[in-house]
Amino acid sequence: MASRVVACTFLALWLISSCRGRSLPTYYGSPFFSSDEDDIPPTTASLDDVQESLASVQGIVTTMQANISTMAEILGQIGAIYTRWGRGSCDSGSSLLYIGFMAGAWYQHTGGGADYLCLPDVPEYDLYIPGYQGEATLHTTELMSANGPPPFDTANQCTPRCSVCRTIGRSSVVMIPARVSCPNGMTKDYQGYLMASDHVEYRTQHICVDKGVECKNGTEANKEGAHLHFTEASSNSEIPQDVYTQEKELTCVVCSV
Repeated sequence: MASRVVACTFLALWLISSCRGRSLPTYYGSPFFSSDEDDIPPTTASLDDVQESLASVQGIVTTMQANISTMAEILGQIGAIYTRWGRGSCDSGSSLLYIGFMAGAWYQHTGGGADYLCLPDVPEYDLYIPGYQGEATLHTTELMSANGPPPFDTANQCTPRCSVCRTIGRSSVVMIPARVSCPNGMTKDYQGYLMASDHVEYRTQHICVDKGVECKNGTEANKEGAHLHFTEASSNSEIPQDVYTQEKELTCVVCSV
């Protein structure tokens, strides 16, 4: 639509200028027609001139259309990658890279990774040495959420799903704790609850687990792997208690722009 408007504007200005045989008068910097019809000279443009100008305008339109297509292609390639913890899908504004399930170090191990991982359902191996080598280990991650809001209460001790997503046309992603809305100009990818290991367990990172959490089938048994607990603000701290009350599970939101 924009290219058509530009083309019509170019053509209209050329025809007006040719038919009047002189530069257009201006009023506050804008062209306008003279009110004196006797002052208009006869048309001097030939058919060949009109056809030549039309061809020139068409060339400009073609170039603009190509530029618009190139810009759309570039915008489509812009994206940022994030993990959607607790769900096996991405929102409509993102493309799915893979689906998996959550894993991490056993909650009582002093070593291993402190982060949570989204493991693909089917792994691919390279060279390996048979037998246990006494190295870092991974366990499924369990929701410790029996006293949480639905659907977390019925998902207690299950292993949450996860998905790795790529935003379309948005180059930056941020997780904001204690919020369910995004700043103006940003797109909400998902919202959920801020979760981590329990305060008496070894530390892990805080992650945002989707409020519509989904479980991997067959993982409802208690396997005591990595743990996920809700996060609350401590009353024994300088966090302002008038807004951060200890009895409330902290929320989170993932936003992109």
